[in-house]
Amino acid sequence: MRELTSLRIPLGVGAGLVAGVVGLLPWIIDGARLPLQNLWGEETLPGDMPFALLPLSQYYATEIVALLAMGGVLAGLAARMISKADPPVWPASAGLILVQTAAILQSFLTLGSGLSSDSGMVDPRARLYFVGMLAGTLLASLLAHFVLWLVAWPGRELPALGYGLAAVPIGHWISYLLTAPFGPGGAPGFVMHLPRWVPVLVVAVALGWLGVRAVGAVIVWAIDFVLLLVMPPLFTAVQAALGMRVLRGNLRETTAYAFEMFAAVLPDSVLPAVAAIVAALLITLAAGLVARNRTRPGHPERRTAPTPP
Repeated sequence: MRELTSLRIPLGVGAGLVAGVVGLLPWIIDGARLPLQNLWGEETLPGDMPFALLPLSQYYATEIVALLAMGGVLAGLAARMISKADPPVWPASAGLILVQTAAILQSFLTLGSGLSSDSGMVDPRARLYFVGMLAGTLLASLLAHFVLWLVAWPGRELPALGYGLAAVPIGHWISYLLTAPFGPGGAPGFVMHLPRWVPVLVVAVALGWLGVRAVGAVIVWAIDFVLLLVMPPLFTAVQAALGMRVLRGNLRETTAYAFEMFAAVLPDSVLPAVAAIVAALLITLAAGLVARNRTRPGHPERRTAPTPP
């Protein structure tokens, strides 16, 4: 027991380091070359773009969130596995920070060096693009660490909330992982449906594990339902708005288009959100029946050992 306690910190740091690297795995498999940039300083073919640990591009916004958030999920889960009662959250967070900070620095240094022309001049739009991408990436990293703390927290309510918050990024991460080896258009057809239905499975299992035995659990059920209802159309709307080159960076038009897209695709999330709640209720019911069966008289776990003569 003392040996395990003394290893909590190095195990936690190691878990964070490994989780951060695994989170980046789909992008690494995809080649880890910086995507083509609209404001790149010189004409460059896709295969000649420099190495980057993150796919910095407005067209890869959801992938960036998924890559970073998955690192937080895995680090939190690993910390919880090391110790449920006292998980090494700070060490795991420190390890994750090291990996994600290194990835962010390397990627943005690469991006910044390529946005300038041969004369050293930088387009004002490139500065705005760089700052916007940096702000969004830092927010995604903060989300990853928030998820880490929720997932690793002792008990069940906050971890179930963490899985609900990360469910949509998890779906995109798995889809990206399975798509990366095949290249554009080469992945099996079912992969395109994973971002919609993997979050349903994640939320259903998390809420079924949580149960509905307390008021706090009921609140988590409600929050996870809202998250599953709102986050998929939010991801779609933001990605669609950022990818509209015709808007030319007009913030007002971009925001208006995002709201329109969000309202248009929101109804598509109703069925998956309801399906997740129904599945979670079935899991909760099944778990209750199993637990009740185990506590019945005559069940093997209820039999007492014979009294010695």
